Order: sequence, then C-alpha cells, then structure tokens
Amino acid sequence: MTDIILIEDVYKLGKIGQIVTVKPGYARNFLIPQKKALRANKDNIAAFELRKVELIKRADETKAAAQNVAQTLSGTVFEIITQASEKGMLYGAVTAISAGKILNDNGFAVAKDAVQIIKPIKTVGIYHVQVVLHADVTCQVTLNVASSREQAAANLADDAKTTEVAA
Repeated sequence: MTDIILIEDVYKLGKIGQIVTVKPGYARNFLIPQKKALRANKDNIAAFELRKVELIKRADETKAAAQNVAQTLSGTVFEIITQASEKGMLYGAVTAISAGKILNDNGFAVAKDAVQIIKPIKTVGIYHVQVVLHADVTCQVTLNVASSREQAAANLADDAKTTEVAA
C-alpha cells in the first residue's frame, strides 16, 4: 500500500489535501500521472502546503463550473436512435463511454467516463443514469434508447404514464 496526498478532490477517495492509502498500481498508473495526487513524503507535503491556497481556489472554480453544467444538464432527455430487433434487443449496446460521447456531441463537456452505467444497455427503453461531473457534483439524465423517432416518442409517453401511476 502507498500513501499519497490528494491535490484535487477524487470521487469516492477523498478531498484535496487528504493523505490516503491506496494500492501502488492505482497511485502509479492513474492518480500521479493524472496529476490528482503526489506521493506522501516530506518534500511533497511541504510543496503541497506552499501551493495549498492556489490548489483550493482552482478546485473551487472547477466545482462551480461543474455545478453550472449540472444545472443545465439535470433532467435532460437524450434520444439515442440505434438498430434493434423487433423484440427490442439492441444490435450492440449503449455503454457509459458511448453515452458520454452523446452528451459531448450535444454540447456538454463531460469526461468520457462521467456517465455511470453499471451494466451496458441492451434493450430499448427509458434509462435514468447518473453523471459525475466533479467529486462533489452529480446529476441525473435520461437516456431514451429507441430504434426510431416514433418509438422514442412512445417510450416517453409510456414513461410519463409510469411516473403518473407511481406518484
């Protein structure tokens, strides 16, 4: 295990300035190259303390920008027209990365892995997914997966009926 000091907030790991213990490969292959952390030694801790105010200010600006994106993105419905069988099974799947690409194609700057889809979507329908824009900022969007525009409209109508019954 390796001790590192976080130089930015990391989702499900910690806040800026925290010293956390992670597996060596995670630190070496992801956190340090992405400039999210430094190894926790005396020199790096001293260097962090000198830059702490600047790093916190930058983190606050990033969080504010993410909150602005979340306000406009929250509740948005994205229509995904793809090929599907008559039974509604997709030829392929909608994954977190492909959903992130769709958000980017529609003008929302999100990381390719920001959309949280646990299992790839393999059938047509309405899916509510979470988008992680910052370690502290998430929002929910709706993916309307259909094989045609007519089916997409029908999906929305069925989802509205389901919501009314549940309410």
